[in-house]
Amino acid sequence: MKGFDGASPEHIHMLRVEQLRMIQSIITRMAGNSGMMKRYFLILALAVVGISSAQEYRELILFAMAVSAIFACLDGAYLALERRYRMLYDRVRNGDWSEPPDFSLAIDKEIASKARILPTIFSWSVFWLYGLVIILLAMIYYYPRL
Repeated sequence: MKGFDGASPEHIHMLRVEQLRMIQSIITRMAGNSGMMKRYFLILALAVVGISSAQEYRELILFAMAVSAIFACLDGAYLALERRYRMLYDRVRNGDWSEPPDFSLAIDKEIASKARILPTIFSWSVFWLYGLVIILLAMIYYYPRL
């Protein structure tokens, strides 16, 4: 790699570790955003249920169901992207440590094909939360006095 010719093995090792830190910071940020999205979603869902039950405005429940599906898609997209960066991390970690890193954070087609958004939406960490809330909202909509 240009600019690293003649670099010592220790220097190359330090650069590799720095590249891994960069990727890990992306993974941490994605996981934090996913958790924050789940918190916002639960607050919004509870607020809509409270308002709709207090005001006898059941159509808000339908709105909350649609918003739940949108949040599930967004959360699935964050989780898929996080998984892609975990795969990139593993690729860099298992790569040739005698060569200087390229510091590329791009996700190639091979990694992208392994962590797709739709299957991620149906993973346990996304589907069970949003699916359960959608089912509960449907029960509240169809059986308001249970």
